[in-house]
This record gives sequence, structure tokens and C-alpha cells, in this order.
Amino acid sequence: MKTIIVIFVLCLAGILPGRCAVWAQDVQSSPVIVVQVHGLVCDFCAQALQKTFRKRPEVQETKVDLTKKTVTIILRKGQNLDDDTIRKLVTNSGYTVVEILRSQDHDQKQ
Repeated sequence: MKTIIVIFVLCLAGILPGRCAVWAQDVQSSPVIVVQVHGLVCDFCAQALQKTFRKRPEVQETKVDLTKKTVTIILRKGQNLDDDTIRKLVTNSGYTVVEILRSQDHDQKQ
């Protein structure tokens, strides 16, 4: 939901003219995974995990929230990233996965 709000604000500000409606629709209909990560404490941590996930062809966008200690992964339409792969990527980066929520799980908890 935060992504949609950010896109809306950028559209209102005129920063993303012409592409806003299409981009907002793409992000809204794309699968979203929220990963709770133990050990996520600084900007360097955030950048490392973003770089790791952005290398994946399935990933459209990533966002890290250091306060909530989460990594939000927005997948490309029709793509999937299984929990085992997510755990492996996070673990290989030096962190521990606490929980993985998919868009339907995340919507139900809110």
C-alpha cells in the first residue's frame, strides 16, 4: 500500500508524467513478499539486501524498512520466488529470516 501512495504522490508532483497509471497498476497487481529479517540494522545492510534481490530476474523492485526490519520484494507479473530461495539469499548475505509473508498473508494480517 505504501508503494501505491508513493507513486500517487510522485504523480501528483509531476515527477512521473505519462507513466504513472501504468506503473501503479503494474505494482498493484504484482506479487508482493515481505520478509522479516533479523540483523537488519543499518543502511549498509539495506543496500546489500537490495542489491542481492535486484539481481534476480523475478524481482521488479525491493524496499527495505530498517525500523520494521523488513525487506519488501515486488515481483514481476507471473513470476515467483520460493521461500527456500529467499531464505538462502538472506542467509548468504549474513542475516536470518524471521518470517516470510506473501501478499495474501500480508493483507490478512493488516
